[in-house]
Amino acid sequence: MNLDDAKALIIDINKTVTKLDEAVRARAFEILTDIAFDGVPGTPPGKKKKKSPTSTSPGNGKSGGATDDLGEFISKSGQDKPSDNVKLLVAWLYSQYGKYSMSMDSIRELADESGLTLPNRIDMTIKSAKDKGKLLFRSTKRSHYQLTTQGELYVKQTYNVGKGTKPREAEDDE
Repeated sequence: MNLDDAKALIIDINKTVTKLDEAVRARAFEILTDIAFDGVPGTPPGKKKKKSPTSTSPGNGKSGGATDDLGEFISKSGQDKPSDNVKLLVAWLYSQYGKYSMSMDSIRELADESGLTLPNRIDMTIKSAKDKGKLLFRSTKRSHYQLTTQGELYVKQTYNVGKGTKPREAEDDE
């Protein structure tokens, strides 16, 4: 398939998708391009790639979507406030490694790598984070916090991520 054929196919898919309800257009486009190009969207024809378990996760689609690339995840969600950036990084960590005791240093390092602005007191942001009146985190040890069940639900719904299963590197205990 050459470039002109691919363009024509995408235009045909687009015509089909525009007839659908707005709520399902994006997902329908993904499915149809998967079928048409025999792989994952963005994959060159003939190169089939497996989807990671976190790449299509349930959620309300407000923002984000799990991805292995932190930069891509951040650009999709577009957070403004430093306190929201903390939750965004926690959501990405959750999408990669699942529920575990996260250190404030690991969140700060991720923010430094990605260029995100964080509040001076990450621990206070995490301690006071609530959704529907329920705490999103619990303290597991000094400077380490873990998502509560309400926190997991919040992250899944707000950032459209699933629970990750990658093994994580051991963190140094303080």
